[in-house]
Amino acid sequence: MVDEVRKQPFIGIKITNKLQQELDECNNVYKRYFDGSEPQSLRIVTIDGEEILGRAVEQGTSIDSLENIAQNIRSILSKACPNYNIGDSGINVYARASRQGQWIG
Repeated sequence: MVDEVRKQPFIGIKITNKLQQELDECNNVYKRYFDGSEPQSLRIVTIDGEEILGRAVEQGTSIDSLENIAQNIRSILSKACPNYNIGDSGINVYARASRQGQWIG
């Protein structure tokens, strides 16, 4: 799965210490959103040494779809981590640079 994710653009939020604390303390009911058991589960990937929580998206995904995915991530986090405030610029899109194979975002 990691190789598949690394080939696709990724939309997500950087896991800060505060967010990690909230994720660790979230109600077990919401853990299914993060455990990878469902195709729509959020994943954690490492990008430039930072852990990012989010979802891989297909190349050529429309702006409308990206906005819907970002809203879905916000919705999941607001339920699972009600004390965590996601700023307007909290969710970003990351892509691999074609030459170096590194993430940019």
